[in-house]
Amino acid sequence: FVDVWPRHTGVTATVDHSGDFDGEEDGCLIASFRVFQEALNNVAKHSGATEVHTYLRRVGDSIDFEIADNGTGLTEAARSKPGAHGLLGIRERVLAYRGRLQFSRGPTGGTVLRASFPSKLPSPDQAPASETAALA
Repeated sequence: FVDVWPRHTGVTATVDHSGDFDGEEDGCLIASFRVFQEALNNVAKHSGATEVHTYLRRVGDSIDFEIADNGTGLTEAARSKPGAHGLLGIRERVLAYRGRLQFSRGPTGGTVLRASFPSKLPSPDQAPASETAALA
């Protein structure tokens, strides 16, 4: 996806990845990919960025990724905007898998999105993560 994405958007992309992703639960991998995909689509549509750096890592029992762009940055008003369906979808996917999600400003501007998904689904009797705890 990231190999083709720059040709369609005009935004330069780099990818850094490490870890073994074999044997992961399909649902978790699909949810991770969809969040990754939606975040990159938001970069292309809204950020004005010319570069995006992506990092995907398997760390212990989690799949972690970061997407950092050099765009205008994501304001709190934009994050809570009623029509922000892409951000809402990202938030819902992360919470559904009891993951963690964080938005921040990059060191030189732009937006940094960090997401972490547990590589194994919790049992159905475990309570879902609260939005406050999951969205730092």
